Amino acid sequence: MDFKESMREDIADVFLNPDVFGEKHTVNGKENVAVVLDDFELLNREKFRKEVKNDGTSRKRGILYIRAADFGKLPVTGEQVTVDDFRFQIEQAVNETGVYAITVRAVR
Repeated sequence: MDFKESMREDIADVFLNPDVFGEKHTVNGKENVAVVLDDFELLNREKFRKEVKNDGTSRKRGILYIRAADFGKLPVTGEQVTVDDFRFQIEQAVNETGVYAITVRAVR
C-alpha cells in the first residue's frame, strides 16, 4: 500500500467515520452521508466566523467535508448544496485527496 492509499483509508476509517469525527446527514437529498461540518477550521483559516454585510446582518459560514464519491462532481462557486433542511451557497470547493472541502455560507 502506498501513501495515497493509506490516506484514503484513514479518511474513511477515521476522519469521516461517524464513530470518530464524522456525522450522518442528508446531503442534496441523499440520506446517511458521512460528513464533517466544521466552522472552527474556517475560523482558523480566515480568523473570523461569519461575514458581516453592510446592512449589519451576518451569515453563518463553515466548511463541509465529504467524500468526492458521495458528492459527485466537484461543485463550483455560486452553486447551492442542501444539508438536512438547510441551504448553503458554495464559496469555494477543493478536492483534498478524494475528500471535498467545500466552503459554504448559509442562504436565507
